Amino acid sequence: MSMIYVVQVSGGSEFNVVNTLLMKEIRAYAPRQELLERRKGIWNTVRRYIFPGYVFAETELTAVEYYLIRETEGVLKILGNPTPLSYSEEHRLRWIFESGMIGVNKGLVSGGTLTITDGLLKGREAEIVSYSIRQKRCRLCCKINGRKHFFSISAEIEKL
Repeated sequence: MSMIYVVQVSGGSEFNVVNTLLMKEIRAYAPRQELLERRKGIWNTVRRYIFPGYVFAETELTAVEYYLIRETEGVLKILGNPTPLSYSEEHRLRWIFESGMIGVNKGLVSGGTLTITDGLLKGREAEIVSYSIRQKRCRLCCKINGRKHFFSISAEIEKL
C-alpha cells in the first residue's frame, strides 16, 4: 500500500523534482497557490508553493524506489528514517494535494464568525486557525511527521 513521504528539496527545485519523480512513475506533489501580495500599494496575484522546499512522494518506498528518490537532482533527504505520514496527517493534507493550484478564496465575517463563500476553503472553516482581513490571508495548521506546520492561503474577506 502506498504511503506519503515528505522529501526535502533544494529551494526552487520543487517543480523539477516533481516532474522527475513523475517520469520515474512515482506520484509526487508540491502544492501551489495563488497568493495576493501587496507591492507599492497595489495588490498582485503571484504563485507560490504552500510548503517551499518540500515535495510529497506517494510510494511504497521499496529499496529501489528509495534510491530513485534519493538520486533525483535537487533532493536533499527523505524526512524521518524515512517515516511516512500517519493516516490522520495524510487525510488532512490530501485535499490540498488533489486540488492542484489553489486559487484565492472569498469570505464574509459577520459577528466575529468567518464564512467562506467561494474557493477551496468553503466548508472547511473549522480548519482555519486565524484570518486577517487586511493581509487577505487565512492561516491553517497541519501536522507533518508529528510537527505542527502553519501555512497561509489567500482569502478576500469582507466584514459585514
